[in-house]
Amino acid sequence: MKLRQSPVLLSQLPSPSLGHHRASPPRNRSTTPTQQRCRCLRDSLNCVFSWKIIKLLGSGAFGDVYRVIKEDDADKKEYAMKTEMADGNKQDLRLKLEVHVLTLCLNIENPQRKKHFLELFDRGKTKQFKFLVMTLVGPTLDDIRRNVLGRNYSRSTAMQLSHQTLESLADLHELGYLHRDIKPQNFAIGLAHCEKTVFILDFGVARKYTVGNTKEIKCVSSTSQCLRLLMETPTTPRVRVRFVGSVRFASRACHRYQEQGRKDDMESWLYLVGLKFISISVRKGDDVFDMIDSVDGIPWKRFPDRQVLHMKDKLFSDKLPNCYRIVPKEFKRIVQYIDCMMFKEKPDYTYDKQYNFELSALSPTFILYLRHSLNSIAKEHRIDTKKELDWVEKGKKKDNSGVRIFSVF
Repeated sequence: MKLRQSPVLLSQLPSPSLGHHRASPPRNRSTTPTQQRCRCLRDSLNCVFSWKIIKLLGSGAFGDVYRVIKEDDADKKEYAMKTEMADGNKQDLRLKLEVHVLTLCLNIENPQRKKHFLELFDRGKTKQFKFLVMTLVGPTLDDIRRNVLGRNYSRSTAMQLSHQTLESLADLHELGYLHRDIKPQNFAIGLAHCEKTVFILDFGVARKYTVGNTKEIKCVSSTSQCLRLLMETPTTPRVRVRFVGSVRFASRACHRYQEQGRKDDMESWLYLVGLKFISISVRKGDDVFDMIDSVDGIPWKRFPDRQVLHMKDKLFSDKLPNCYRIVPKEFKRIVQYIDCMMFKEKPDYTYDKQYNFELSALSPTFILYLRHSLNSIAKEHRIDTKKELDWVEKGKKKDNSGVRIFSVF
């Protein structure tokens, strides 16, 4: 799929038809950069492409996300459009990598292995912008807790989220890529019939860790190579890499500016799941799980950034006893195992007598072990994982006008 290049310059594009409406007044000097980008992009798309912007959904450091429709689509189905400036710093250009990963997802034959990925519908380029069009999804797991539920997730929902986030990460690793930015804001639920499915988002800082289509571990030695996604032979890990991701959920290797492997994605998942979703309180009658900003949450959430690495080191050296007061004991074993993994993740298996199978962070067996641990936690704490998800349950309720309480964007 090649980028569609606009045949004309933005300065040559005619203004969109205003009908009987008066022309817009000159731009107010107080117009924000985001508003200026939106107006410029809207003009480009309306005149050259068939996508029409409906609403700005969000803005980030590297681009914006819009709700769009295909103008010639009779059903007016809505999609999400992600954009970035075409002339940005090469280190900050992320859309090309995201397009590459989503294109790989389109080629997955097993529908179960692609259900957590968004579908890529289109991509293009104007003089000033690059864009991709993908599936429109609902709120993130962070948004749901904060704005939809206004409370912590129930135990059942937290356990189901743990399984789905693990599954999506394992599927991404099967494609030969690391995510490197695991956090609640990068997981969202689907719309309509997909409202029970969690989608993994944002591959802008993803990184290929295998050579070609093989399972051989490799390491790209320069930024330009990383952008081109080219690597012919495996190399040793880079001596120093820049920090990517979120301080709260980043792996210790990321804090130390070291090369990351799958073990680091799993470490971030551990922070997300073990210390967020399923931190089970020992207080009698407390039937909630922690996610964000709860009393018994991530131990370092209120610490300055410079102290976070020290706290994470304490967790892995078993010097945070209060943590395991609220985290199921199974997670202590997972913490210890992740801590022993090496960067290249060679199939150097260890044997777990309790569960009677081999463990390797590289192999599906390790994922099975994690799932087994989650199931053990659910069984020990009598958690019904068949219950309706919290937002689905709330969405079934209607106000007097018949409008669903749960509304996306």
